[in-house]
Amino acid sequence: ATDRPDIAYSTKELARAMSSPTKGDWSKLKRMARYLSGKPRIVIWFRWQQKVAALDVYTDADWAGCKRTRKSTSGGCITHGAHVAKTWSKTQALVSLSSGESELYATVKATAEGLGMQSVLQDLGRKVGGRVWGDASAALGIINRTGLGKLRHIDTNYLWVHDVQARRSLEFCKIHGPINPADLMTKYLDWATIAKHCEALGCQFMSGRAETAPAQNNVMTQWVLSLFRDDDQMIYVKCDDSMSANMRKNEQSKDVYLYDVSISQKQQKISKESPVTVLSLSLIH
Repeated sequence: ATDRPDIAYSTKELARAMSSPTKGDWSKLKRMARYLSGKPRIVIWFRWQQKVAALDVYTDADWAGCKRTRKSTSGGCITHGAHVAKTWSKTQALVSLSSGESELYATVKATAEGLGMQSVLQDLGRKVGGRVWGDASAALGIINRTGLGKLRHIDTNYLWVHDVQARRSLEFCKIHGPINPADLMTKYLDWATIAKHCEALGCQFMSGRAETAPAQNNVMTQWVLSLFRDDDQMIYVKCDDSMSANMRKNEQSKDVYLYDVSISQKQQKISKESPVTVLSLSLIH
């Protein structure tokens, strides 16, 4: 799930390749599966804390991190005191000409997310300030000055952040790179760095299942068959576990004989002598 900070970047990269996956993408997917096999569960703690006066928005960018398109990645997270409220990892739409430009686009994204979270809290009756933390001095320099200067190639749509700075809706602050938790959402990292940033976000790796989670043996398994009859009409049939073994056995041949199976639309039954062809077989819970 993308709400896990430790795999937000990896999930984003795998999702980008869904339309036309390659062997390299398949290797990435298997590597993700091996990681989740070792770290199947992460707990995000929301412990009691005193009233918080401001949101902290952390932002970072990986300049030209994609070797195929040379696009950068914007990553960030929002914390309300010790509670992490949101994380994101997003490929930038434009190709940045410098690291400072990519950090600026990431800061603009973080500013929009921070203002959005302020609006949500205001709707709930809580008015809070906000601070945007970034580790790029170049991006902070662009934000704190007036006008474009020599950066004529930057789209003026991105300079609305100057108005945010002028209105003091959010503060823009500097953070040391190695302790910036937004780094977790921008690139692949070693395990020690992942663990350090997850701890800073109040996340803890645990094994097993939560005590409040439903028991696995209480989940009823059903097989859904898409069937194609001789009259060229598609029907959908649900079957119980007693028939699943026979279905799996005959899945390769594609020809099975079913009986006493109700068809929901016409309330008919397929007799034992009536053959049907299995087009697809899927397992649902």
